[in-house]
Amino acid sequence: MSVKKTVEGIIPEVPFNGILVSAHKPERKSSIILTTDADTYEEVQEVIKAGPGATYGGNPVTPVEIGDIVVLNYKNFLKRKLTNSIKDDLDVTAESHQVELPITVFHNKEYIRITDRDILYYWKGVK
Repeated sequence: MSVKKTVEGIIPEVPFNGILVSAHKPERKSSIILTTDADTYEEVQEVIKAGPGATYGGNPVTPVEIGDIVVLNYKNFLKRKLTNSIKDDLDVTAESHQVELPITVFHNKEYIRITDRDILYYWKGVK
């Protein structure tokens, strides 16, 4: 049996405190193309896979489970956007940050890979 046949259509497990969430995009009424991940993906996502995480006193540290709803902390995904000007790149007061989400694709479907530190809030078993 080939490895490709055994994993086809199956989302792999996430190790340690990794969490795989859906990558839902908001419905747009206009045809304007937005370029940042923060504008492209919704802030609220559903947990698809959750790693076992570490344990503290026998209890899992990662609080979320499959099916929970999470609110992403976009501040954790801010990356400094470089320009073509050295002067602008050295200006630390400039609003030159963009959000870059760690998008993973399995079987032509997008997911966002996060850790428990990237979650602002979560709801248990809410659909």
